[in-house]
Amino acid sequence: MQGLGQTQLEAARQAHHTLALALSLGLGLAGLGLAYGLHRFGLFRGRNFRKTFRPFFRLGYSGFFQSQAFQVGLVQPGLHLSRQTARFDQFVLDGLVNFLARLQVVLAHVLAWFDRALVDGLVGLLVYLARSLGNLARHLPGQTAQGYLAGLVVLLGLLLLGWWQLAY
Repeated sequence: MQGLGQTQLEAARQAHHTLALALSLGLGLAGLGLAYGLHRFGLFRGRNFRKTFRPFFRLGYSGFFQSQAFQVGLVQPGLHLSRQTARFDQFVLDGLVNFLARLQVVLAHVLAWFDRALVDGLVGLLVYLARSLGNLARHLPGQTAQGYLAGLVVLLGLLLLGWWQLAY
């Protein structure tokens, strides 16, 4: 079955090529015959030629209406498309870019507040606690080197105990 389909397809292709060859040969011979006839009967001489081919002269003089076809088929649709693209760029893309820029500014302000209020506030709290503990340790009785060392050992022990409780 498949072999039969391939044979029919090849036959159709061969027929198409034969038809194209015959048409090309026929048009070429018709052009040669027309040129010979026009030359033989003097239709190529001056006014006779213009009278015979007046519609073709007009068509050729107008440029086969290529300007009008180009204007209607390419220029006007191209201008319309460019206007639509410019509107899309102005309203959609520029609007999106402006919105994202404003959003970035707002997020930067929120993050600056978070940094200033929470992060810097936490650091300030830790500084305040260290200062307060230092002032407390300074006013403890027994302001000797041994007293400071004993207070430091107790404080270090409390810190290690707290870390141990948080870690485990």
